[in-house]
Amino acid sequence: MNLQPMRKLISLALLLSPLLAGLAFPAFGDTVTYDNVRYIITSETDSTSTYEVSLYQILEAPRILIPDKISYGGHNYEVTSISEDNTCIYPENLERDVYIDKIDFSLAAHIDTFPMSATWTGCTDIDTLILPPNLNYAAEFYALCSTEGYDEKGSRYLGIKRLFSSGTTDIDIESFQSCYALVEVDLSTTAIDSLLWNQHLLQGTFEQCYWLENIKLPETVRFFDGYTFALCTRLIGIDLPGSLEHIGQYCFARSTFKTLHIPSKVRYIDPTFVFDNYWLESISVAIDNPFFKSDSGVLCSKSGKTIYTIPYSLRKDRYIFPEVADSVNERAFARKLGYTGSESQLDTAVYAIDVIRHFVFNHGLRYLGESAFCHSPLETAENFGSTQVSIIPKDCFWGSNLRGIELPVELSVIEAAAFDSCHKIDSVRFLGSVISHIGEGAFRLCTSLDSLDISAQTRLKTIRAHICDGCTSLRSVKLPTSIDSIGNYAFSGCVSLSEIEVPVLDPIPVDESVFSGVDKSSCRLIVPAPSIGKYRAAPVWRDFLNIESGDLLTLTVLSADPAMGSVSPTTAYARHGDTVTITATPLSGYRFTLWSDSVTANPRDITVTRDTVLTAHFAPYTPDTFAVTLLCDSATGTVSGAGRYPEGTAATLTATPREGYAFTRWEDNHGLTFTDNPLTLTVTCDTLLTALFREDGTGHSPADDDGCAAWVTPDGTLRVRCPGCRLMELRTVTGLTLYSGAPVDIPLPHPGVYLLTLDGDTYKVMRR
Repeated sequence: MNLQPMRKLISLALLLSPLLAGLAFPAFGDTVTYDNVRYIITSETDSTSTYEVSLYQILEAPRILIPDKISYGGHNYEVTSISEDNTCIYPENLERDVYIDKIDFSLAAHIDTFPMSATWTGCTDIDTLILPPNLNYAAEFYALCSTEGYDEKGSRYLGIKRLFSSGTTDIDIESFQSCYALVEVDLSTTAIDSLLWNQHLLQGTFEQCYWLENIKLPETVRFFDGYTFALCTRLIGIDLPGSLEHIGQYCFARSTFKTLHIPSKVRYIDPTFVFDNYWLESISVAIDNPFFKSDSGVLCSKSGKTIYTIPYSLRKDRYIFPEVADSVNERAFARKLGYTGSESQLDTAVYAIDVIRHFVFNHGLRYLGESAFCHSPLETAENFGSTQVSIIPKDCFWGSNLRGIELPVELSVIEAAAFDSCHKIDSVRFLGSVISHIGEGAFRLCTSLDSLDISAQTRLKTIRAHICDGCTSLRSVKLPTSIDSIGNYAFSGCVSLSEIEVPVLDPIPVDESVFSGVDKSSCRLIVPAPSIGKYRAAPVWRDFLNIESGDLLTLTVLSADPAMGSVSPTTAYARHGDTVTITATPLSGYRFTLWSDSVTANPRDITVTRDTVLTAHFAPYTPDTFAVTLLCDSATGTVSGAGRYPEGTAATLTATPREGYAFTRWEDNHGLTFTDNPLTLTVTCDTLLTALFREDGTGHSPADDDGCAAWVTPDGTLRVRCPGCRLMELRTVTGLTLYSGAPVDIPLPHPGVYLLTLDGDTYKVMRR
């Protein structure tokens, strides 16, 4: 065997035991043999204690055990650390017939740090690396486990394949990312708390460990950061530690396991955590997890109301939404969007996998998350039209295999790119929905879409940019009467467009890009008959050579007296059966009364079946009047000010006590109290007020904040009403105590001023 010297394979700092002081020290160039490995002294760092040694030559057993101590010349030297000059392990040019099979640091108790430059690029045959027991920091392990080049068969990367811990410390691990050769990792003996996103490399802890098949983690890990196991394409299973609480974004993206169990302490799961895991068949959840549960393999909120994640390969031909579910989480069944990891054969392999392609929606569904079905294999959305969904959010069905869809009656908003790039969708049907907003690019690149009829959406004001850009099969477009603007590139690239209906009286100013690619020499532009001349003269519109009137009906709206109010629109063109919203707006001092056909609704939706004229009637505004009713005990007082008042009037109400009584407060029929007397009340509705009086005297009013009352009756009796009061004291002004104890009624001995204390608060009362 040709045993050529190796440059700096292992450099260790050796601390001479204090007991050896004064003894002979190895000299520069001397060798030390330990466990069939010879070391050579390469430099003297301290003339009395420390030496740096490097592996010089490997003998017959190529297993390197990095020891805690080395004996030389009858003396013991302790290994204190990997050398600080960052040259610890660096075999650059190993001969093929000289190789290291295993490097074991389990006895190197004093090594606590692996520096960043501890590269192993020459260790092409190392199978196993065992970490030091007290290691507390290790920089990017990719430098240890990712070597350039392939094995002799060219099928996989060279480098360390197995990595094991030997101690229980909390290792601060920056990254194992791109450890291409790594097959097995066991960190179960450590006390690791988190697997973090590497801020320097912008990658997850084990991201792109393509050959990683098995990993064991300790029951101390609480936090998985973003991309932790992303693109571990051979990781067919993982046991999540029971201590885990947080699972970050794209954590298991592109992994290949079929089942995943969520432990009981997990409280946060990012919606993308199993993104692009095509083989995932089921997600289970610990029964005592308070935040999540599994419904037949689907991850849901604990209540079952939110569908959180639907595994791609759930063992079902179709997925039926549970009746209790009312929302679908963002990216619940999405793939590809937002993840920029390298593409692989998985993109084509997915088509051979049994994935869900048919969904049956439930009536109680109300909310869809952003990108919920983005780039999914979803083909049919059965019963979607019967849901209560009011908003289809951004990117919701973008790039899916959806073939056609019926929109819910409750729907009012379609956000940007909702159906962008749905290449197979051929029809979008509006089932009576009233749409007020369709976002930019909503149907962009729907290359199979045949027609778009939004003529009934009379609350839609704007056709947004790129709405049907690139819809190469689109033949017919029908716009509503309400639109007042069309965004750039709205129908760009619609090369099959043969008919556009625009039932708007005055041509809308548009950019040339709106119809770029449309054959304007053959496409029919259908407009209101009175407006044909206007369209033939308007920029862009005049480029259409076939401008004609269609079967449009006219709705004319008038005001019976323009001095009292206005109407909108004044003229509208619609097809038979279309709905148009009309509004009557009164001027100040007037009110709308009814339409000429006796309907009082305003605004009002009109279904146009013939040419129609409607007139709005107005009248001077007369405020409504409301009754103010006053009550009291006639034996104790009288009230005045009752009657009917116009709305908004300030009514003055007075309560007058009879002799021997005093006014206390007003109480109304809504439970409110008032202490002002006279009381000024703004009348806005029918109101009932009761005036309350008490026996005359002086004392603490029951309307005060604490709810207590004390007064002197005409016969000289002090009466006290103070709920919750524990101590009452009554004294003369000279300080003589007349009573101390629980609140009671007390006859005052003679006219004059007295001091009454209730739970520490003192008041003056007087007997006349």
